[in-house]
Amino acid sequence: MNRKIALITGANKGIGLAAAGQIAAAGFHVLVGARDAHKGEAAVAQLKESGASAEYLEIDVSDATSIERAGKVVAEKFGVLDVLVNNAAVALDDGRGVLEVSLEDFRATFETNVFGPLLVSRAFWPLLQKSDSPRLINVSSGVGALQNMSAGMPSYASSKTALNAITKKLAGEGKGKIAVNSICPGWVKTDMGGEGASRTTDQGASIITKLATQENPSSGKFVNEDGELQW
Repeated sequence: MNRKIALITGANKGIGLAAAGQIAAAGFHVLVGARDAHKGEAAVAQLKESGASAEYLEIDVSDATSIERAGKVVAEKFGVLDVLVNNAAVALDDGRGVLEVSLEDFRATFETNVFGPLLVSRAFWPLLQKSDSPRLINVSSGVGALQNMSAGMPSYASSKTALNAITKKLAGEGKGKIAVNSICPGWVKTDMGGEGASRTTDQGASIITKLATQENPSSGKFVNEDGELQW
């Protein structure tokens, strides 16, 4: 395959699906990562209707065995990965404050939003190293920035703060050869963001596509479409 390969986790809907469409339109073959085969295949069918080159990849970012298996599938089929987008995430706070969210929900949030991206990054790092222009993009959030942090969404916000820290560590490991960055998509109309959000999924995905496709990107940054953000 002459196309570059991009994997997006949680790409069966929302920002992930929008990013898949945009990155495919830029000439990539997109691996639609999702844990539900029916939803993943439906997303692939939707992408192909618009002419995208895409296929489903089963991956549950909360399951280490699933991640390892997905890594082997991509290694055997393609032998390389050019772009990895850690997009899959959960928000379980449901209006509760830091004194109310159960420890179980905190753990479940970190399992998906922090440890998931870390394990996915570890699994696919050797394949990124084989790319001529490897990019690793972690989908974070403005609520994870310490300067903006308030009482709301305690487990979700703190998980994104931790994800930003993982981004900095991975960028250090990449030593400029693998560009690793966190992005903030803004408040987006998704199942998580709600109908009252101010941005579309395409708008939210635009910064992901920019980092996936631009030449000579910086590394170790937290950015949105307007530029660099404070951690």
